[in-house]
Amino acid sequence: MDNNKEVQLESFAARLNYPFISSLDQVPSGQQWLFESAIQKMLDNTTDNCVIVSKSGVASGSVFASTTSIQNITRAVDGLNNTMNVHRNNVRIYLCTSPVINQIYDKKRFKKEPQGKGAIATGRSAAQTLMETIVGEAMTMSKVSDIHLKVNNISGDTEVKFRTGGILRLHPDAANNTKYWESSEVTAACSAIINTDASNEQSTKKAFSVTKAIDASFTLSGDYGVVKIRYAQVPSSIGFTATLRIHKEGAEDTYAMDLKSMGYLSEQREIIESAAQSPSGIIVVSGPTGSGKTTMLNTVLRKIPHSKSIYTFEDPIEMVIPGATQVPVDDDIEDGSLSWVSLSKNVLRLDPDVIMFGEIRASDVAHEAMNMAMTGHLVFTTLHSNSSLTCIPRLHDLGMPFTKLSDPSLLKALVFQRLVPKICSHCSISLFEDVDETNDTNARHIMLLRDLFSGCNNVKIANISEDNHCENCGGLGFSGRVLVAEVAEINKSVRSYIAGNDLAGWERHLLNEQWVSINVHTSIHVIKGDVCAVSLRSFLSYEVTKEDVAIAKNKLRLIHSSAEVAAWIR
Repeated sequence: MDNNKEVQLESFAARLNYPFISSLDQVPSGQQWLFESAIQKMLDNTTDNCVIVSKSGVASGSVFASTTSIQNITRAVDGLNNTMNVHRNNVRIYLCTSPVINQIYDKKRFKKEPQGKGAIATGRSAAQTLMETIVGEAMTMSKVSDIHLKVNNISGDTEVKFRTGGILRLHPDAANNTKYWESSEVTAACSAIINTDASNEQSTKKAFSVTKAIDASFTLSGDYGVVKIRYAQVPSSIGFTATLRIHKEGAEDTYAMDLKSMGYLSEQREIIESAAQSPSGIIVVSGPTGSGKTTMLNTVLRKIPHSKSIYTFEDPIEMVIPGATQVPVDDDIEDGSLSWVSLSKNVLRLDPDVIMFGEIRASDVAHEAMNMAMTGHLVFTTLHSNSSLTCIPRLHDLGMPFTKLSDPSLLKALVFQRLVPKICSHCSISLFEDVDETNDTNARHIMLLRDLFSGCNNVKIANISEDNHCENCGGLGFSGRVLVAEVAEINKSVRSYIAGNDLAGWERHLLNEQWVSINVHTSIHVIKGDVCAVSLRSFLSYEVTKEDVAIAKNKLRLIHSSAEVAAWIR
């Protein structure tokens, strides 16, 4: 290492209060080097062999780095947290000279082998190992929820993308230093994992084909622990596309949060908690795929006393609910005993108190669920709709008359939620000061937003320019996600609107009562500077109005101290 670089590295370490190591004998003893782990292999491929991780105890870890890249150091810390269950507060970071890093490799007689996709030591095939590699690389990163595989059998290239914080990012094949992955190998990996892991009791028994739609689940294990994968595939004109939804087993505590920490406002929580304490009726949770519906239901069901008999019917089972009997639904079983229809018709023989259907997809299941709710059982389920109120016409489409839906013994609450990108606080731009208005269309939109949020001090927009090199968000302009929701209580005052299918009148009634619609909840986050004002159109079905913003301001004044409100509202 040249003196210049060593001086820069030592200065960087002093500035961040990291210990600086210039010789091997300064390396703390007791390090359990993780050379063969998925996290170390990922770091070797992405950081040019300048970052090494170790464990220094059951719950402690260390990062040794000869780089000033915060992004690479953070990637190592996240990897220890995600794959080794080492809390970020228990990771010690050391800055080292390059010779020290090289000597650590030499001392441990570690030789970095070419990471060919067939390199395995576990008896697994090369194709199975490739799938494990892709999932392992996702697990070493922070908060990856989905893996997208877009296989192009014409060009031979496959796009692999990871969804982090609601945003898809291209994930290159670092082992081969290519932007895309080899289609034939990715196809073989999908085939091998679907066909082979179908023998696992926790996996679905499906046969792989590039020309068929597939909905399956399987489990993988590695340094990152046991991971349950929900696999969905459809054929395309050039190959096929597959999406892998990731759920890490043993992560129940991650989901054992409460509604407040999820992001629900106090008045929304009161409606949900009151409905969940009802002896009978139905609670419907709606929202797009990946909006946290399962997490929300899991959170509510965990609060139900164990003296109640709880049954859930799910495809697949994503989270463990202590005390509940969780039944995996499988429409492909020949005798049909585990189909949605069969289970919905037979569940009452099990003497349940509480029943959860993962999703109502068909009219006969909807009718059975409604009958259960009207005969002394508490039912939870999910739907796909554009809002809480539009659950009513959606249920009507499934064969439920409006008069039945307005029955006092049936619906208790309708919930609609989304997870939207949270703006990066490190690189965000003020709506009222720093926005580029050279583009006419952009200038008009900014002008409208400034008028809409007039009197608000802290409204921000995301910095998504190509010149953004923010290390906190990787230049995306967003970091994490935030929940926005609306909760409609079904009581005497609204049943006439349901019976008459008068959604417009119902919404007007609610807004007159200062109801927190999803537009209002989103406006609260915009005013606080958590959600990008410009991106509202990308995830809200309806335009935000001045009335929405006015209600949001009133709610903030009720919820927060006058000092906090003064920072947001003039």
